[in-house]
Amino acid sequence: REWWIGSADLRPRNLHRRVELLAPVRDETHCARLDALFASDMSDPTAWRLTSGGTYDAPWSPAFGDVMSAQTRLVSSVGARAEGRR
Repeated sequence: REWWIGSADLRPRNLHRRVELLAPVRDETHCARLDALFASDMSDPTAWRLTSGGTYDAPWSPAFGDVMSAQTRLVSSVGARAEGRR
């Protein structure tokens, strides 16, 4: 597995008149953190899913009860780590 970081807007349309830079992530601790973030995002019960027909589907509904999005989990964990460093 390899992790590379760079622009969040790395799309073909943006590569015609500018140079984009990507950098490999080599530190195993950072790679493990990226693995965890990716797994969290991919299992987000509130995320819309792109269907094979090209449309988006929202698998979550209020009937499922209280669920926490991947973004909310991330903000919460970053806030807790920041509080621990003070």
